[in-house]
Amino acid sequence: FGRKFKIAFSGCAHEACGLTSMHDVGVIAKVEGDKRGFEFYVGG
Repeated sequence: FGRKFKIAFSGCAHEACGLTSMHDVGVIAKVEGDKRGFEFYVGG
């Protein structure tokens, strides 16, 4: 890559804690019912 590549991880989806949607890759931990997983944002 010709520039910085930024990755952000966050544990709170309701507040912009890690500003995941503003980075090249953003990952938010999610819990739906009894399932745990992640929501990914790519493209910055």
